[in-house]
Amino acid sequence: MDRESELPKLNGVSEERSTLANAQDIEMIALKTQVEALRQALDGASAEFKTIEDYRTAERVELKSMNEELIKERDEFRAFRHRVSELVQQLMAQTAEDKIRVEDLENRLVEQLRLLNENAVELGHLRSEIEIACEAEADLRRSAIETEGRANTAIQNLKSETAKLQAALDRANAERVRLAHELARSKRQAE
Repeated sequence: MDRESELPKLNGVSEERSTLANAQDIEMIALKTQVEALRQALDGASAEFKTIEDYRTAERVELKSMNEELIKERDEFRAFRHRVSELVQQLMAQTAEDKIRVEDLENRLVEQLRLLNENAVELGHLRSEIEIACEAEADLRRSAIETEGRANTAIQNLKSETAKLQAALDRANAERVRLAHELARSKRQAE
């Protein structure tokens, strides 16, 4: 009886064990299902993490590229600012030189205007003297013409008087010759 009495106990334990095993199997299946669900969730999370990681890597590459471009732009801006500074200095130097040149040209212009005014005054004075000289020349020409007219008249008078005197001389010479002949004849007759 011991065995028989033990048999239902064993059957009960066995059923219990079987129920326990079934429960454990169900639990195991549930655990496997949960593990599989967790694995799928993990795979999804891994895929999502990989996507995020790829996105972050792409962003890092883009950020690095933008940073390099920013550094390049900064360097270009510094070079540009340096060039602008040089050009401003050159412009200021050129402006100073131009200001000196303008002052020099203004001084030259003032001097040239002064000389031009002096020349204009001198030219006016010379024109006045030329007008006076022209008037004197005209007076001298008139006087010369009058003098020449008087001289011509005097010459004509002298020529006419010379002609008269020549005629008188010729007559006197003819008379002298005649008288000399007569004197010679008288002397010959007197002898």
